[in-house]
Amino acid sequence: VRKQRVELGLLESWDFVPVSGTENARYYYSTYNAPDKTLVSHRPKVMVLGGGPNRIGQGIEFDYCCVHAAFALRDMGYETIMVNCNPETVSTDYDTSDKLYFEPLTVEDV
Repeated sequence: VRKQRVELGLLESWDFVPVSGTENARYYYSTYNAPDKTLVSHRPKVMVLGGGPNRIGQGIEFDYCCVHAAFALRDMGYETIMVNCNPETVSTDYDTSDKLYFEPLTVEDV
């Protein structure tokens, strides 16, 4: 499907998720119906893939690892980019990473 979209020139872009009470929250979602609004920096970047949906018996420990990886990478001077599909986790808090993308954790989206 992705190959066909690219061949047809249907390329995704990213738009801001409106966050009340927070200025400059860098939360993004993909769309095919808006210009790309991501802000680009020249800092070195690392993408952290979130743990996805929580399941009985596992979930929060993966989120804990993502959050602490983002904190450590930020302390090392990297721009941290979190990709997660679960808005109900600590890794999707506005102050956990420099940018957050709400996307499915699939080959096509990552």
